[in-house]
Amino acid sequence: MSDHFEDAVVRMLEDVARVDRSLLEEARGTIAALPNRRGGVASRVQRSIARRLPRPGRFAFAGAAAIVVAVVAVSALGPLQRRPTGPNSTSPSVVMPSATASASPEASVTAAPLPSAIRTGPAYSETLPVLLTGSHVAFAGWSPDGSRYAISDDAADSPVMHLFDRSGAEVGSVNDVALDYFAWLDSNRFVFLSNGDDGRAAFLGRIGSSEVTQLGRYDTLVSGPAGSIALALQPYGDPSIAKKPQYVVISADGSLSKPRDGDPVTWSRDGSLLAVYHATALAPVPSDVQPVSLGSLEIVRSTGESVVSTGTSTFAGPSAAAFSPDGARLAFYYDTQPLTGAAQMAILEIRSGHVTVVPESGPLTWASDDQLLFAFTSTDYGKTPSAIMSWSAASGRVTTFGPGDTVGASGLGTVVIGSDTTHIFTWTATTGGSTRTSSFLVPYSLGEGTWIPDGAWSPDGSSLVLTVGDWNNGTPMDAVLFRPH
Repeated sequence: MSDHFEDAVVRMLEDVARVDRSLLEEARGTIAALPNRRGGVASRVQRSIARRLPRPGRFAFAGAAAIVVAVVAVSALGPLQRRPTGPNSTSPSVVMPSATASASPEASVTAAPLPSAIRTGPAYSETLPVLLTGSHVAFAGWSPDGSRYAISDDAADSPVMHLFDRSGAEVGSVNDVALDYFAWLDSNRFVFLSNGDDGRAAFLGRIGSSEVTQLGRYDTLVSGPAGSIALALQPYGDPSIAKKPQYVVISADGSLSKPRDGDPVTWSRDGSLLAVYHATALAPVPSDVQPVSLGSLEIVRSTGESVVSTGTSTFAGPSAAAFSPDGARLAFYYDTQPLTGAAQMAILEIRSGHVTVVPESGPLTWASDDQLLFAFTSTDYGKTPSAIMSWSAASGRVTTFGPGDTVGASGLGTVVIGSDTTHIFTWTATTGGSTRTSSFLVPYSLGEGTWIPDGAWSPDGSSLVLTVGDWNNGTPMDAVLFRPH
């Protein structure tokens, strides 16, 4: 890292009065410790097995997880009518709270850059553009073509779900609706789960329409960036073997497949493959502990055809899983002994069925087709620094990628690593044989914790939406935009 770059970063921080003098000195120290991209990776650090990390708060992505949000756009104030059509629908019509549109639902969708102007007064003094400020902000995902995105402000008294086009125009919102999971089916249609007095149900909505279609009663939703959606009939990881887990897949025309066995886990980027967890037994636990299921993973096509399985491997349902960008591998993070064992990772080769075990673990993401990154934190309570580690499919080895406890990657050439303590993040973008590196500062912890969901990246990898702040302490939160330049 050059002195010129260090001085430029510090001047930038001083010019915008982002931090006080003590933080400037901390920034200098952190930047000096960043890896030299020209000279390869930083020196290795001591590693040991890490326990399962806490999952993010209420809103979680599924690249491996599902997102708690729903958006509906309408052209005028009015009630949403639910029209049941699914095989297990029960009620003919239920009136939902009214929705309002802040712009015409026919607003044009362009490839223009995302907005750089602040939509509302920010809670902090970010150098990154602020897209929305609220009491409990969570990014809800991109449409498959990247033309629209959604952000939720889940205020306890008046939750609002915002839907924007790529130019930054808000094309609709839903107010005061108890919504959980959300996913885009395409750029105009979306699916969400809503809690009601008689349970949770799935609905299909369309931008520009005030009506939604009830698909039936389902408990969870797993979605992929290509508009792939699976609906699970009961809670994921239900340890009751007598109650066999099943799911359905939503086709492009909005119809549902026949129920299939297993728990959906994560989709490949192109939507052609789905990882499914099959519970086969219960882990031995004390009588006062909630039972935990043990089982294996199977890769199936979107049609339900089996491709490969982990076979006789038995472990608790993976807490994180992600396909490589080309769909050739699946990385997953799991426990073989949920109560006493240490979490670890494995990589399943889709073609051969070979499983490579990595005796370390952490939030994971694919930097490329053959490079897996994960944030590793030692279990010796601070004696060993946190680090971002890299697993190579070519060598099968784990090496140190750089310092930090937070990592995110587009899978298309851009990697972001940083620290939840200093809030300084370094990004590296590689395109056409050239590499660009710089850094940015956020003034508070990420709302997702030490985790950058894969679904926060736009489909083309050009934009990343992060949330800043901690909703637990009652302070406002910002949704901010990062775009490598």
